[in-house]
Amino acid sequence: APTNAATVSGSVPVTATAFDNTGVTKVELLVNGTVRVTDNTSPYSFTWNSATVSDGTHTLTAKAYDAAGNTSTSSVSVTVKNTV
Repeated sequence: APTNAATVSGSVPVTATAFDNTGVTKVELLVNGTVRVTDNTSPYSFTWNSATVSDGTHTLTAKAYDAAGNTSTSSVSVTVKNTV
């Protein structure tokens, strides 16, 4: 969360779900390619202050790591609209 193509503003809860048969060791949550939070326990989440970026399209990414050293990445694009 949020969903792909969502319009967001202000404080935005960002959450990711990750699971693996060998166990998820951590999930990195990124905004525009920059790691904002590394979370080691589910639920993997943080609150993003969208006022720190310009209005327009931005990419939120979750990158999960498992105990075997594998990674998986999922991204959504959101539109930030903080100004009226």
